[in-house]
Amino acid sequence: MAQFIDSNHGSKIGDSEIEKNIRASRYSYFAGTHGLTTFSGALAIISTCVGGGIVSLPLAYYNLGIPLAVTLNILVIISTVYSARIFLAIKDALPD
Repeated sequence: MAQFIDSNHGSKIGDSEIEKNIRASRYSYFAGTHGLTTFSGALAIISTCVGGGIVSLPLAYYNLGIPLAVTLNILVIISTVYSARIFLAIKDALPD
């Protein structure tokens, strides 16, 4: 917490206005219930990965050529479906 507070202004840790603002901020690490939940944080990471993948697809198609890019895309789809089925089978096989 001390790294966020400028010591040149004579702020004391624990009762400063800066610390209160940091704790009340929606984007603060210390926000508690105001910040991201685990689920919303996971969704944010997943949406970032998917967005980056979608943005990079045209470049991959350009560099590989259409036939090879489509073939690799189909292989990735098949491996994703297969790994999801394995994951679900293992989830059902394991006890709670």
